[in-house]
Amino acid sequence: MPLSSLLKLLSAAKFPLAVAGFGLFLNFGGSNIAIKNMGASVGLAAAGCAIATVSRKDSHLSEIKQLQQQHERESAALKTSVGNALKDVSVAQQVARQQAAIADQSKGAIALLRSDLLVLKADRDQARKDADILSQQINAAAASLNSCHSDNSQLAGELEGLREERMQLIYELYETAVTEANLGSAIAGLEAQFQNSSAYQLTQKKKAKSALTKARANFHSELSEAQSKIKELEAELAEKTKQATDLIGDLAKDADGSFSQFDGQAKAQHEIINGLKVQIDELRKTNKALTYRRFDNVGTDNIMGNRLIDALAKRGSTYGAFHHEREGHNGRLKIWLAMIDAPLKRAQDSLDDLEAELKLWAKPVVRVDRGMHLFTLATEQEHKVLAAPNVPLTRLEKTLDAAIHARIVGGSGSGKTVLLNNLMHYMAASMEGANVTLLDPKAVDDWGNFTPRYWGEECVSGIVALAEGLKWRVSDTVKQRKAGKPAPSYDPELFVLDEAQYN
Repeated sequence: MPLSSLLKLLSAAKFPLAVAGFGLFLNFGGSNIAIKNMGASVGLAAAGCAIATVSRKDSHLSEIKQLQQQHERESAALKTSVGNALKDVSVAQQVARQQAAIADQSKGAIALLRSDLLVLKADRDQARKDADILSQQINAAAASLNSCHSDNSQLAGELEGLREERMQLIYELYETAVTEANLGSAIAGLEAQFQNSSAYQLTQKKKAKSALTKARANFHSELSEAQSKIKELEAELAEKTKQATDLIGDLAKDADGSFSQFDGQAKAQHEIINGLKVQIDELRKTNKALTYRRFDNVGTDNIMGNRLIDALAKRGSTYGAFHHEREGHNGRLKIWLAMIDAPLKRAQDSLDDLEAELKLWAKPVVRVDRGMHLFTLATEQEHKVLAAPNVPLTRLEKTLDAAIHARIVGGSGSGKTVLLNNLMHYMAASMEGANVTLLDPKAVDDWGNFTPRYWGEECVSGIVALAEGLKWRVSDTVKQRKAGKPAPSYDPELFVLDEAQYN
């Protein structure tokens, strides 16, 4: 059995164990037989109560652990089924898009064929008109033949030519009718194909919708079962709490007020029970929040977004993850959360707690954006960019010549070490014969012509050596002046310390 579980069991039965200890104390330490007998009976009753409490607590912890494991397995299976359903929906949507593209192509082909059919019909009508005109001409020629017998050979030739033209027109009219019939058949086939593809597309959409509806129904049914099990455990916990309270009350009455010193322990038991209730409420809120969409568990920003969702769920607000992005380089993270059960007023009241729980640099801000709640979190310290002062270089040189100490301060990556290296070369060149002492705590910088005298942790000893050298110079100067001698002249010293705040 794990040590944590054993401690929980002992903590649950500490009041009965204390009563049993008191009974044993009365049994072995009392002088009266009645007191010894009462102590023995109280000790045995309290020991039995402790054993029963430990067994009930162990059983209750096992049930809660089994329920949590079952809920984790059901949640994993449910997520897998929902993912499969979403994949099926994606495939059905892709098939629907392909069918829609085929339908559009079929519509274009049908429109083109119908246009060709209209042209052929117009040609057929024109051919019929031409045939009627030709028939009129033949009739006129026949009339002319009856009236003009003098030129029979010429009229017979013209009549034969007209008959051949008539046969040609009749043949063309027949081909036009055949082509029209073939086009009508093709159009009917394309229309039937379009109707079949539309029916197939509709069937696939219905299947996908049915699968998704079924997955959602299974999810909600399993979620309701888990919630009902939690309610049953809460009812059982309340019943067992009442039994324990009644048993403690009976023991207190039987001892005739002798165990009043254990009231604090009874209160501790009640506090433990109330703590368990609070933990169950938090687990239920977390369970409700986990049923909605979260960010991936990869990346610092994703983890911060999930922590924000969990922190809001503890305070009664339920959100679903949507999107996050960085706001430039000022250390601000913007997180959009879809509202499920989350009033804006509740989110605004939780901002102070969120700042402390998420360990932010400033109080977060929430507002409505794109129909969602937009949280702006200060996950990093904001670095302000300062404008460079417009100071002449000659003024800086005069200041350095007159200065005894110079300190360079700036943000990370602003060029402090580079400026310090340049100043070392400048000062060494301007101070002839100067003794240069360089301290490099990080031991990673390239100083060119200079080699650090102290590295890493040795820099602390270097600072102590500097202090002792200054003290000796001051003491020697005071001694010479008291003796009536002029102050001694020392060689110039250039003492350079990189990353001073590190030491």
